[in-house]
Amino acid sequence: MDKLYLIFLSSTFTDLEQERNAIAHAIRKMGHAPMGMEGFPASGEKQMDYIRRTIDKCDYYVLIIGGRYGSLTKEGISYTEAEYNYALEKGLPILAFVHDAPEDLPNKHTDSDSEMLEKLAAFRQKVENSYLVERWNEHKNLPALVVASIAQAIGTQPAIGWVRGNTVASAELTAEQNALLKKNSALKAENERLRADLGKNESIIPDITDIADLDDDFTVERSVNIIGYPPERDDFTVSFREIFLEIASFIESGRHDDTVRRYISELYENEDEHSEVESQSIDTMRIQFEILGLISYQSGIWKLTQKGKKIFYASRLVRKPKIESDSSSNSRNHKAS
Repeated sequence: MDKLYLIFLSSTFTDLEQERNAIAHAIRKMGHAPMGMEGFPASGEKQMDYIRRTIDKCDYYVLIIGGRYGSLTKEGISYTEAEYNYALEKGLPILAFVHDAPEDLPNKHTDSDSEMLEKLAAFRQKVENSYLVERWNEHKNLPALVVASIAQAIGTQPAIGWVRGNTVASAELTAEQNALLKKNSALKAENERLRADLGKNESIIPDITDIADLDDDFTVERSVNIIGYPPERDDFTVSFREIFLEIASFIESGRHDDTVRRYISELYENEDEHSEVESQSIDTMRIQFEILGLISYQSGIWKLTQKGKKIFYASRLVRKPKIESDSSSNSRNHKAS
């Protein structure tokens, strides 16, 4: 996201006006906004109060020191030093540029008063002791030095900066959408993991140790219906194996529950009278075969499992006839003799 940085430009004015204008122009070409005394309003507001509020809005502070200390505040320090002190207090990144030989500057650009010269020397010393400063001599090279330092500071000490309101809204919306997509993806992954764990860990087999097996008998409830008479019970007993082998070929590739129920009722229909296997007994058959791992039951479909097919096919296999061994034959022949 493109950001605009507000850069406070602090220096004395009359002696460095040319340098300030060149630096301000270079900052604008970078796409940022220079701030300084040129923008201060001609109002009755106290100058330092306005300066402080302006510095509060800025992201970086650029200090240019030439050959003059500058006009004084009521505290007896220059406005430039007061600005520096406040920027230091606020913790702004400070980029300081100090003239290498102020004594070589034209007289109109230097202080002649000894007290002001002492204040300037003390201010220079304070800045140099606090920061790594850049030295400058010719005003034509100063803008390039400032721009390079600002670019480096943006990279190493990124500030909050300013962006267009619609850009922020768009970026926030994009970030929110990305966060929601990421959260949705994480929830899907967690859901798949839980499904997998459920498939691995959940068993339909109840915690019972005495479940009947295929060779155990089961009493099938059957009702006989004769028109004009109440239904009568005609229960019979058969092993689960017999029932399974009777229906295995019918459900091998999958049959719907209704079809299987009709098939079982017809399979065990009383020959003399119309009868029907009770639905509860058919439910018991299905559950028993499902728990024994012989059938699967999904979406109302009965279907043989691999285990069920193995038992069913084994019951249908044709085996080789048993051949008596030679020793058994010789033994019988010896007894006959």
